[in-house]
Amino acid sequence: LLKRSRASTVVEDIHRWMLISVDLQDTMEIPGESVAARLSRASLSGPKTEETLTKALLGRLGSHGWDPEQFRILAQVVQASSPALPRSERIIKDHTVLMQFIFKSVYSEDQRCHAADIFESVDAMYGCIPKADSDATADVEMWADFQKQADELEKHLTCVEL
Repeated sequence: LLKRSRASTVVEDIHRWMLISVDLQDTMEIPGESVAARLSRASLSGPKTEETLTKALLGRLGSHGWDPEQFRILAQVVQASSPALPRSERIIKDHTVLMQFIFKSVYSEDQRCHAADIFESVDAMYGCIPKADSDATADVEMWADFQKQADELEKHLTCVEL
């Protein structure tokens, strides 16, 4: 299902994947209810689901790391996981998993695009990085390392922008 996703469909495709991947028999469908709302009621997300999802999405870079569309897809997932959204609406709820996903996306060894070609997507991802004082579940040292990586990414974006 996710292999055929495009930037315009990936968020809805992920919600469908989650419905297919998890048994929702205990969560009755309400007429007119969105897939996201049903998933939220079912409490389907968690670190294991999020890690499986991010691994599958990052795997797309391996054979398509030259295609800027892949970065638009990853940026859509990050934007749908933004800490600015209510937690129940986010695809990736865990700040640690989100940070790892962002940095693995941007700094993947499989990434072969020119910086200018993926600038908008990476800039959108950068805009969703949780703030240093967020309620991250990572240990203090790991969170400090993430913030250093975020500072480096900001410098890289500034260089590309100039």
